[in-house]
Amino acid sequence: MSKIVALIPARGGSKGIPLKNLKKIEGIPLVARSVLAARAAKFVDSVYVSSDSEEILAAGLNAGAIPIFRPSVFASDHSSTEDVLFHFCNLMIAQETTPEILVYLQCTSPFTKPSEVDLVIETLLKNESIDCTFSAIEDHGFIWQIQDGGIAQGVNHSAYTQRQRRQDLKVSYRETGAVYAMRVEKLLKNRNRFGGKALPVHIDKSLPFEIDTPFDLELARAVAPVLLDVKFIDNLEKIKAVIFDFDGVMTDDNVFVNESGQESVRCSRADGLGVELLKANGMRVLILTREENPVVLRRAEKIGSEIINGARNKLELLIKWSTTNKISPQEILYVGNDVNDLKCMEWSGVSVAPNDAHPAVLASGALRLRASGGGGVVREIAELILQGKYKKI
Repeated sequence: MSKIVALIPARGGSKGIPLKNLKKIEGIPLVARSVLAARAAKFVDSVYVSSDSEEILAAGLNAGAIPIFRPSVFASDHSSTEDVLFHFCNLMIAQETTPEILVYLQCTSPFTKPSEVDLVIETLLKNESIDCTFSAIEDHGFIWQIQDGGIAQGVNHSAYTQRQRRQDLKVSYRETGAVYAMRVEKLLKNRNRFGGKALPVHIDKSLPFEIDTPFDLELARAVAPVLLDVKFIDNLEKIKAVIFDFDGVMTDDNVFVNESGQESVRCSRADGLGVELLKANGMRVLILTREENPVVLRRAEKIGSEIINGARNKLELLIKWSTTNKISPQEILYVGNDVNDLKCMEWSGVSVAPNDAHPAVLASGALRLRASGGGGVVREIAELILQGKYKKI
């Protein structure tokens, strides 16, 4: 019996952002980010994803979680988090694998760190009289409520006396919504996640927002590149094929034309070694490009890459290639830089973009590299995969 298990509820019927939990930030779906954080926590024995969506369950499984199919009765707009927790606990009881502590993580908190998960759990373990601990941030704001009669009244301050200094307010805590650790016995007895005695765990420098709207998602994607310590170890050991667009990825997206009409492009010599390293470690390398110029064929031949050129429908050709080679989407890393790559990037397990990619590509949630197109993109990808992690930038 696992003593401490993590559960990540992730239903597929989100109204504000359809299939929200599959949206990517830094190349990783939201559900996978939560799975990876939980798996890397030292106190967690096993990780489960509960969903009514087969796609979400597959993404969770690919990240290393155990999938739990959730019946529609527990996946409606009216279902509560407690309903999902009780459903999971009842399944564990039926299997005689009931954990002592259940850790609940929300996919909508995309920057949860393994160390934060451990801190919440460790606090519960050290306080035997406490039923639940949860991640929180200190809130020093002046809170008001509108009373009967339409008059505002201070909640945590004396509103109509001399204004207190902010630092003199009694410290309040606001849930981040990211992590909850609870004793299963108390959860079932009290029928709520907090049991009868709960304790907030202050998470220093935590981002206090959750992804509920398209704006939240856009904001999270915008700040992700500057959060250097949230680039998770992904299941990059599962990657079997790396697919590259050519122009703007292996080149700087410029073309040189001489007086006779012959074209040439600028590439990085480091990319040749990058392809060599990938192939030496069992990776398939494919250039998938709309470009038909012979210079593309010569470059592919030079660096030893497979190539499909003249690709008008990239996704159709990528699916055909992967099916023929018996490589699943989750085993593919796709590197693209422009809008005609977006469908392939969404379909593939991991999506990556050069630093100077089209704004729509950067906004798609792809992992943004340090290298710009033609500046060593392939070599950087090779280092990421062979090290099995995303480097801190």
